[in-house]
Amino acid sequence: MEGDSEKTISRSIRRFFSGTALSRVTGLLRTMTMSAVFGCHPALAAFLVAFRFSHLFRRLFGEGALHAAFTPLYESLRSDDKERGARFFRDLSSLLTIFLVLVTGILSLSLLALCRWGGFDPEQEQIMFLTALMLPSVVPICLYGLNSGLLHCEKKYFITSVAPVAFNLVWVLGAWALYGYDVVKAMSYLSGVVFLACIGQMLVTVLPVLTYLRNELGASWFQWSICQSDVKRLLLPLGLGLIGVGAAQINNLWDSIFALVADSQGPAHLWYSLRIQHLPMGLFAVAMSASILPPLSRAVQAGDNEQFERFLNFSLRQCIYWMLPCMGAVLVGGFVGTNLLYGRGEFVEWDVIQTTRCLWAYGLGILPLALVQVLASSLYSLHDYRQPTRFAIGAMCANILLNSIFVYGFGFGAVSVAYATTITAWGNLFFLLRTLKEHRPSYHRSTLWYPVRRMGSCTVFAVFVTGFVGKVFFDDPSLKLLGFGAIGVVSRGFMAQATVFLVEGVVYGVAIITSAYFIGILPKKRLK
Repeated sequence: MEGDSEKTISRSIRRFFSGTALSRVTGLLRTMTMSAVFGCHPALAAFLVAFRFSHLFRRLFGEGALHAAFTPLYESLRSDDKERGARFFRDLSSLLTIFLVLVTGILSLSLLALCRWGGFDPEQEQIMFLTALMLPSVVPICLYGLNSGLLHCEKKYFITSVAPVAFNLVWVLGAWALYGYDVVKAMSYLSGVVFLACIGQMLVTVLPVLTYLRNELGASWFQWSICQSDVKRLLLPLGLGLIGVGAAQINNLWDSIFALVADSQGPAHLWYSLRIQHLPMGLFAVAMSASILPPLSRAVQAGDNEQFERFLNFSLRQCIYWMLPCMGAVLVGGFVGTNLLYGRGEFVEWDVIQTTRCLWAYGLGILPLALVQVLASSLYSLHDYRQPTRFAIGAMCANILLNSIFVYGFGFGAVSVAYATTITAWGNLFFLLRTLKEHRPSYHRSTLWYPVRRMGSCTVFAVFVTGFVGKVFFDDPSLKLLGFGAIGVVSRGFMAQATVFLVEGVVYGVAIITSAYFIGILPKKRLK
């Protein structure tokens, strides 16, 4: 296998990016379909809350704690014996399958029993019923997450990043098939569609994983032992990771509950805004954090501190150079982009306004959320699971406190949930940087301020230039960053919205590139 370097990390990011770009495009298609077919109906809000409840296990055992605990241990075992690493993955997959089938089966039956005999109100029963229907989908999606961890260690990023395309396309077809149905009944059928979509996403990764096992283990690839000693070594880091990721996911569940308390359509507005915010996060931040964890783990395993810090600085700088312009783009094109994507069918004008307000609030947290993912990966590679766990619990408590103040104290509505998330993300970033300094005293946090100043100045310049052009040529509304004239934007037709959005994007992009060139972020080629 080729050695690690900034070049190989960049190549991994590009592969992950190319697959994720396809996934995010189909993901936007999925969200647009949901907005056109179901709008922001209260039954959809119940479905989204149930989706978060049921897929709590996905974050715990599919993409979060298990992934973070698996990669450093697998790299350590594989460096000693490739066959031992393959046995570890095989046995872990078997154990995870048995565990998830048992737990999701018991929970689903328990929830159905509560719906029948619990005496809850109709809205609560609907959430529990939909959660019970979607819980079985956790099994295939968690196995996909574990398969992804293995394939990332094998430097196979494209197949894992493009797999969600299958998930999104099945969901889109299912949603359109339910067009015209009573929304309450349609949500039950859509829960079944989610299960099929998760199976489709997992199947995309099955063939390369089976090929890997056959190559490493030969005829014994299908034999397994749930009591293997290497699997037991995973329990401590996994337990700490589960507490940390569990705190973050409980945070998300509380977000949905607070949004539902603030407004019956609040969870839907948050979900639609998150789909847009997740576009830059998924395209780059997730790609960076997933690509950097295996090389950092290998650098730690080799005891190469200089390489560790070089890789970490490279990934943090790249996050800053990409995420700061994305923050500005969300502020500049929020209204027009939201209306362009969702403003049709059952998605009415009020929904566009509320979704955009949530998007702006989430947009202010794009940079810290991206940096937190990379910093958490660096601590996991150092086998430090305690500090990220402590910070996740602290962020959960702070988020609940802020939501309580904003929703009950000030009556800010669902948008307060997004602001609370952004504030806690900035706090989490500060504490993670301080912890990294404790592990690596030679690491200088001040090196991050240089790219922040440079790209920050480019972003501010581009935002003001785009706002000036929009005011002069369109007298546009969406470019008045705090929402003045929002009704005027929303009332425009689709082609006018597309034109304004295109012009905004071109002007903003040119302003960013021009200022980056003169500041020196982009290389200046010498003229011959």
